[in-house]
Amino acid sequence: MKNNIKITALYISAALVFINIAVNAQVTPLTIQDYSVLDSAEMEVIYYVETMNDSLKPNKKTSDIQKLLIGNKISKIYSCTLFYYDSLATELISKGAQNYPICQKPVLPIEVIKDHSKKTLSVIYRTLTEDLFQYEEQFPVFNWVIQPEKKTILTHSCQKAQTRFRGRDYIAWFAPDLPISEGPYKFSGLPGLILEVTDTHSNFHFQCTGIRKINPAKPIKLYDWPYIRTTRKDLNAFLIKMYNDPFGYFKSKGQTLQMIENGKEIDKPKDHWPYNPVETE
Repeated sequence: MKNNIKITALYISAALVFINIAVNAQVTPLTIQDYSVLDSAEMEVIYYVETMNDSLKPNKKTSDIQKLLIGNKISKIYSCTLFYYDSLATELISKGAQNYPICQKPVLPIEVIKDHSKKTLSVIYRTLTEDLFQYEEQFPVFNWVIQPEKKTILTHSCQKAQTRFRGRDYIAWFAPDLPISEGPYKFSGLPGLILEVTDTHSNFHFQCTGIRKINPAKPIKLYDWPYIRTTRKDLNAFLIKMYNDPFGYFKSKGQTLQMIENGKEIDKPKDHWPYNPVETE
């Protein structure tokens, strides 16, 4: 399917003017009609998420809603914004559409599936061109230090905990009355559900806004997408290279990349994009 796609990339905006990326590309749509069921979720946790895409612009953040589905053995957290666009593409393509919108917001493009029976994570990362990378790793070890401070979140009395994880220091608030060792992103390992977590420099902030029991249970799905198998180390190296040379990345895929400001192509655009990953190590 040949598509002429425009992506609004907020993380490369100049002053208050948005810059568009125009891509003439062969893009495989991510549709959600084909999948396998990993488990059945009996609880759903909603997080309001803020991310700082450019560490040089700390006041410019991107918001999203993420949903954590918790089953007996499997949990999955994903972006509701990306899910919306995948659902829309699925519906339009089923009706014979040749073009479809894609997400124009630089939300955290990471989906994490935790297998509590095997103590492994499956991480899915999607790029601007809808390439999907997937890697697995063992559950990270979080050396949590539980503190005496407490506060209330959504009527739950939460306790403070601190840890350092792959280059960043974090403060979390967990609910002992919800004895589930779960949380957003890869976070887990506390004697209660993590309802809030943020790094000490406020690059990434996850705030629980809702918890509900699901009855009947909801399937936790793994979509039948063209995953590129990799490792965390290799993916991180690839992303650094891609953000340092986005034009070279698109060219290597046989795609044309233009940067447009106020309707006109920029003659000398920046040859790199800001990159502020969750894990810096």
